[in-house]
Amino acid sequence: IGLGSNVGNRLESLNRAWSLLQKGLGKIITSSSVYETLPWGIREQRNFYNAIIGIETEIQDPYTILAQLKGIEKKIGRIQRVRNGPREIDLDIILHGSKVINEDKLQIPHPRAAQRAFVVTPLLEAIAQLRESHDSTFVQRWLEDHVDPHLKNQQPQKLLVPLDSDEKEKNWIANERTLVMGIINATPDSFSDGGHLSSVQSAIDFGLRLVDQGADILDLGGESTRPGAKIPNIQIELDRVLPIIQALRTKIPSIPLSIDTRRAQVAKEAANAGVSIINDVSGGRFDPNLLSMLAQDFPALIYIATHSRGDPTNMNQLTHYEHDKVALTAAQELVDTTLQPAMNFGIAPWRLITDPGLGFAKNIQQNFELMRNISTFKHHALNLPLLVGPSRKSFIGHALQQDSRQTVPPHLRDWATAGACCALIPSADIVRVHNVRGVKDALLLADAISRR
Repeated sequence: IGLGSNVGNRLESLNRAWSLLQKGLGKIITSSSVYETLPWGIREQRNFYNAIIGIETEIQDPYTILAQLKGIEKKIGRIQRVRNGPREIDLDIILHGSKVINEDKLQIPHPRAAQRAFVVTPLLEAIAQLRESHDSTFVQRWLEDHVDPHLKNQQPQKLLVPLDSDEKEKNWIANERTLVMGIINATPDSFSDGGHLSSVQSAIDFGLRLVDQGADILDLGGESTRPGAKIPNIQIELDRVLPIIQALRTKIPSIPLSIDTRRAQVAKEAANAGVSIINDVSGGRFDPNLLSMLAQDFPALIYIATHSRGDPTNMNQLTHYEHDKVALTAAQELVDTTLQPAMNFGIAPWRLITDPGLGFAKNIQQNFELMRNISTFKHHALNLPLLVGPSRKSFIGHALQQDSRQTVPPHLRDWATAGACCALIPSADIVRVHNVRGVKDALLLADAISRR
């Protein structure tokens, strides 16, 4: 099914369509990313956001499916205008198994799909994401028989990761540059800078400095998740972060804010206070209500899913992986325990960002192996946008250690952190760091070399 929108909040319309399609038709088994594309036919209108999804449904009658799509369009608020004109939402059946229908009211396969890059490119992506259990032979054969080979290589204009939902130019265009997420730890016991920000005002001022240094996103945490850290109660975590979120949202409304939390209640109150990203190091395993809450109550929030095992109290004992398979295993575990359940709840894949979890249930050598094979992790984690957080972590200190009796303290690991970030390009789309200015400069060079 093809999805498109160019009226109103385009992302919100696509998110609502995803949720309603899953509720009304069946299980969504594959999806493309969101693409920004030029309008077709009437050029004097806004660009479209487009995506393709695949649904496994028990409804065999295509006319019943068509009626469902028209009902969803009406529910989202589509107004009938001129042909090829602006649309709040447009839902089209592109293919339905191997069915061929050629009637006035319905034509399957869609008669113009093979001529349009904004259909073919996301369709190719969606087919590539299908698991082996789903047969895509007919779709692949149709693509080979009907699509101009040159059209397959024509990228629509922009591949979007919606870091914020209000469309005020905050959407990141993929693969143009690496984004930098600056860390604000409002905790007394973080491994690197716990207690550094002793007041709400100092944390606010620090966040503003990070933005001045080039941070694209600010990530605020009220709970330390270092190995062995104690878990604060919910009220303490909320008291640490909410005043900072509220102040930063007012002072820098153009910068997306992220909350580093494992708890549904903290995520909910932080979202109401102004964050647009939930950064969950547990991958939804700590609080079983988090994913369902995001799907039902906040259909535009972005969710960062981190691979880990156990929790901060025992993760260092859960580091057994097959030799040379850390990246592959971590990706497969993240898909099975977090990404697929998230999509089953109704969270569209363009709302998901993955994190391989450096330092989480991995020993020193496994972290290095994971970084060496970061492209493998990304590919097997559904090729979703990738955030990596190597900043100041112990494996970096280990690499810097020249004397077995000497430990390099976290605050002296920033230059090496910049080197680690550069080594992750171009697979990493976002890096999460303490020292924004130094890493930003290093990434400008790395992007110029590695991205085209």
